[in-house]
Amino acid sequence: MREKDEDSWAVRWARAYVDFAAGEKRSWMDAQGIKLTPMVGWAERGGLRAGGHGNSVPRFHVSWGTGTGVVAPFARSAVRAADAGLLRFYHRHQVDELVVQDGAVTGVRGSVLADDPRRGAWPPAGR
Repeated sequence: MREKDEDSWAVRWARAYVDFAAGEKRSWMDAQGIKLTPMVGWAERGGLRAGGHGNSVPRFHVSWGTGTGVVAPFARSAVRAADAGLLRFYHRHQVDELVVQDGAVTGVRGSVLADDPRRGAWPPAGR
């Protein structure tokens, strides 16, 4: 037997997420230049009615430029920070520890990766 309010938290979460996605998240993505691909006939749709099998609305999004389209604004920001002397790139390194002071990350500690002539070189091998 189902409880009267069994779905109340699921409904609250869904409404809160839709409000966030349609407002703050969407405007932030627009400001970053991240655009989503309109999906007509998405693969997981299933039945064409809300009561049918599958989802009545899409549950995934594909950005223009796929993964690189999502990463590009963050890469541009990192390059600007490096140009301003606020960030240094260390190629062929890995992060082993975040340095935290007063609750904020202020740096990283890491180690040098093994030399590999195929990785970390430009242009990449095979191009």
